[in-house]
Amino acid sequence: MQSVVEVFGTALASYYNGNKSGKLIVRENNGTSVIPTSDFFRRPEDVATDRIALSYCRRSVLNIGASSGEHSLYLVAKGIKVTSIDSSPIACAIMHQRGVPSVICGHLFDQHPMFDRTFTWLALRGVVGQLGNIRNFFHFLDLAHRNLYPGGRLILSSENLRYEGYRTRHLTFEFDGRVSEEMPWFDIGMSTLRRVAESKNFNCRIVYCDDSNKYVALLTKR
Repeated sequence: MQSVVEVFGTALASYYNGNKSGKLIVRENNGTSVIPTSDFFRRPEDVATDRIALSYCRRSVLNIGASSGEHSLYLVAKGIKVTSIDSSPIACAIMHQRGVPSVICGHLFDQHPMFDRTFTWLALRGVVGQLGNIRNFFHFLDLAHRNLYPGGRLILSSENLRYEGYRTRHLTFEFDGRVSEEMPWFDIGMSTLRRVAESKNFNCRIVYCDDSNKYVALLTKR
């Protein structure tokens, strides 16, 4: 059994090195889903949640959980300065090979003294999910608030729920025979996010929600 970071890294490397048909299997109590590894290399122009989220990036950007570097490369091409952080050494190596500038290999909670207060924080494609629970989400918002300039932005995505509140699911990931340890996965509903963000001294606006209930929120530091 491997860590989730190791399994994700293996999946990214497999696609990057030529296996374009790989699939990441996600298991939870109520079923199994499949994510093509090509999804981690999709152009932001082709994904509405990404395209809309990136349109709100200002100044310089801290791309959290940068993965393959697609968002970073897109923003750099728009003339925006980007620092990318990911806890996967394989993901960071791929970003370096793709020409992504300013890559930090490490965990957000360990690296924050290095951050520039002028950053817009960008947390898309599962970054909120990987926080695992509401306590870590509170910690994440506190960290963002301490490190953002007045009026600074935190752009995040999550999955809206059919009920008020939030949830933690327990997932395992499998790729090419490698199985991860179980990982808690966090989702927070839109109305609950608004309330929590307000309590942490952010203004919160939902800027997009798609047919599958994936949404993008713009939080602005008061």
